[in-house]
Amino acid sequence: MNRIVRASAVFASLIVTAICTVAAAQEKTPDWSKVEIKVTKVSGNIYMLEGQGGNIARLRRRRRRCHRGR
Repeated sequence: MNRIVRASAVFASLIVTAICTVAAAQEKTPDWSKVEIKVTKVSGNIYMLEGQGGNIARLRRRRRRCHRGR
């Protein structure tokens, strides 16, 4: 009896995994032309980029001008 319950549990978990895999494979690729990115200044030179998939922080540094003996 214990073997039947264990085998049923394994079979059920395999079915659930297969269904989730098929559902994930059928998701559409996002339409990148419709994605909007919002830039928010947090403080000083730190900005936050907000978009469809998550947020990211960005540190903006000033460029140095190179004078190469000209």
